[in-house]
Amino acid sequence: MGCIARVAMLVALVACAAGEAPQPAMPQPFTSPGPLFAGHKALDCTRCHAGATAEVDSNKCMSCHDAVADQVFAGKGLHASVVIRMKRCEICHADHRGPRYDPMGWRSMRGGLAGFDHGLTGWPLGGAHRVTACNKCHSTLDREGLPTFLGVNASCGGCHADPHRFDKSPLEDCGRCHSSHAWQPPLANPRFDHNDRKDTRMPLFGAHKAVPCRGCHASAVFRFGLAKPDRCDACHQSPHAGHLFSKAPCDWCHSPTFKTLRANNFDHSEKTRFDLDGHRSLPCETCHAASAGMTKPPRTCESCHADRNPHGARFAGLGSPSPCGACHKASNTAPSTWKLTGRFDHGKQTKFPLTGKHAEIACRACHRGKGPTSFEVLDLSTGCTGCHEHAKVHANKYTNAQCTSCHIDFR
Repeated sequence: MGCIARVAMLVALVACAAGEAPQPAMPQPFTSPGPLFAGHKALDCTRCHAGATAEVDSNKCMSCHDAVADQVFAGKGLHASVVIRMKRCEICHADHRGPRYDPMGWRSMRGGLAGFDHGLTGWPLGGAHRVTACNKCHSTLDREGLPTFLGVNASCGGCHADPHRFDKSPLEDCGRCHSSHAWQPPLANPRFDHNDRKDTRMPLFGAHKAVPCRGCHASAVFRFGLAKPDRCDACHQSPHAGHLFSKAPCDWCHSPTFKTLRANNFDHSEKTRFDLDGHRSLPCETCHAASAGMTKPPRTCESCHADRNPHGARFAGLGSPSPCGACHKASNTAPSTWKLTGRFDHGKQTKFPLTGKHAEIACRACHRGKGPTSFEVLDLSTGCTGCHEHAKVHANKYTNAQCTSCHIDFR
């Protein structure tokens, strides 16, 4: 028994003999059992101990090691497990054993660091992770050079670089396509649906269904960062560069359901101001030649078919070349059988307005011809006799100016 203790006991006996009630013994000053480890060497005893005693106050430990305290409060991690939660800190984390002592506490854990049950942390190891060295994931060192096992991101991206450029999106869940047993090959049935708008913004249809992933996602890059991922030019180089077609969205003409880019469903009547009519069977490049570049083809018949005008110079008075649309509408039949549209204004486009009976008769009644494209040119300088013969009627007794003295072209 130490000297101080003996003195205390003697004081108590004396007090008892004198009829005084013995007083409780006062805590005795604590003498350090050895030097602190490097991380604690600058701390005052009261930072860890209750008063001046050898008892360690776990609350004081938590006030310094707040990362551990946060895990315990959240019910996560090793210190929140049923194996550790109710133990006093000093049971595992001893001190006063010299500056080189490792206070991490693995000596008190069953199996030590090598045989540690990682499931106690809430993140059991499976597959290839079972044989991975601890420092491959827990590579951070504290200021004393000791490994720290806190603050590790439990997601795959916490340790593994993302080759897919998902950029911390919800798609960064590697387990949807890969297994911890082996990164390659990916899962045969991945938890990823390319046709689900929550997973991608480009559903796969038609020919795209048979394309392997690497056919579009070279080097395992899955996030292209495109504003419109379903644009064809994300994968296909446009053959229409510098051409009028390059201004239009690809799906105006093409679709993966057609199996080939040569097939198209372009609605010329809806998308342009030119109804194809008789031109529907023509290949696009017939009118949209590459040499035309970004220029729109002219919309009039005569601009393309001036050399095929069956009327020759007959209607040169209407312009050069003569506007076919003044009389005709294009159809699937030969030009020689095109029907008149009735848009020809005889009063504005000739010097002879049609009135009365003249407005009712067929064009051929006046404009005779040897063929369907031949129309007789009438000499209006002679007036009525330019069309009407009087040799048998009036035996040419009257002049042309006298016709209207008796005849009018009204009913």
